[in-house]
This record gives sequence, structure tokens and C-alpha cells, in this order.
Amino acid sequence: MKSAVATKSSRSPAKLRRAAAKANARPTLFDRLKAFDGRADDLPTDLALQHDHYLYGVPKRPAR
Repeated sequence: MKSAVATKSSRSPAKLRRAAAKANARPTLFDRLKAFDGRADDLPTDLALQHDHYLYGVPKRPAR
């Protein structure tokens, strides 16, 4: 059974560079969501705190 260190060190630098390039080719979550920036201007300012009220109609929580 090979150890994790031996397995990791057996990878060639070229393979590591290709794997890194492939991983970096995918857009980040920020890149995918930045198209939505500014589209929710009319939402309530307390939406994060009072989301149960807005989604399910439960009474609002007291302000913190």
C-alpha cells in the first residue's frame, strides 16, 4: 500500500499544471452570480432577518 506522500509526490509537475489550469477554467461562484448584482433593489432591508415573515407569513421577529 502506497502512502499518501508517495502518491502525491509521484505526480509530475506537468500533470499538476494541467490539473490547476483545468480547475481554474471553471467560472467561480462570484463570476456566475455577478450578473444578478443590482437586480434586487426593491427588496426589504430586513429580508435576511425576517425571511420567515416574507416567505411564510409568520409574525416578524423583534428587532435586534
